[in-house]
Amino acid sequence: MASDKNDTQNSGEVLAKLKTLAGQAGKNLHTRLKLCTALLADHQYVLATWGDDSKALEVIEADCFGDLCGARSLSELLAMYRLFPTEAKWAECKWNLTRLLAEWDETRKQQRREDRGPRKTEPTKAQLLEEIETLKRDNAVLKAQNDELRRFIDRGLGKVAV
Repeated sequence: MASDKNDTQNSGEVLAKLKTLAGQAGKNLHTRLKLCTALLADHQYVLATWGDDSKALEVIEADCFGDLCGARSLSELLAMYRLFPTEAKWAECKWNLTRLLAEWDETRKQQRREDRGPRKTEPTKAQLLEEIETLKRDNAVLKAQNDELRRFIDRGLGKVAV
């Protein structure tokens, strides 16, 4: 079936809008992660609202990041954001979440390899503090993943019992 000129113009407009929206998706995610980071940094609010960081992550992930369909946990996305917090880095990766996560994964692997290597000198206080912060972040990610697995198991066992 041949399309007339109006259909072609409308399709062209639809394509332009689609490209605009696709370009906004990455920037929108960057902004959402930035806001989430700021929200979670308000420990008093988190404590008063959700009781602890783990519950806060669970609720925020469900309510504000459900569109990611569990591609990565919110904990992992936040850790990736902390490594690449600038819009410039995201733009360099063309706002592509897969590229950013691949770089984040590679950086984590490299850090682990370096951490396993022999140390020729005693670490400085700053290095030790940085390592503590890294361990805290990794621990938070693992706690959130553990909670997620426990919820998954509970849902699975509930279905079996019914």
